[in-house]
Amino acid sequence: WGSEEHETTKGDKQFRVFRKRVARAPSQVLRYQWAGEPLWQWSDGPGQGHGNACDGPGQCQRCGGPMAFELQVMPGLLFALSVE
Repeated sequence: WGSEEHETTKGDKQFRVFRKRVARAPSQVLRYQWAGEPLWQWSDGPGQGHGNACDGPGQCQRCGGPMAFELQVMPGLLFALSVE
């Protein structure tokens, strides 16, 4: 037991941050924050064994300018739509 890592890891901390934010409005299904940051459920972000990689909004295909994060689909929407 002495060599095992304690259950409280960096990932656990990020998940607690996520849960605390979601608890403010548990029925929300979309999260809007112009030029904000996505609210990740895990500390290592996307593409680290948690689904598709996402390097942010990227560049506009039309003008080449930077795009901004604006809208996030929350897990509650998937539940409301009965998506597995």
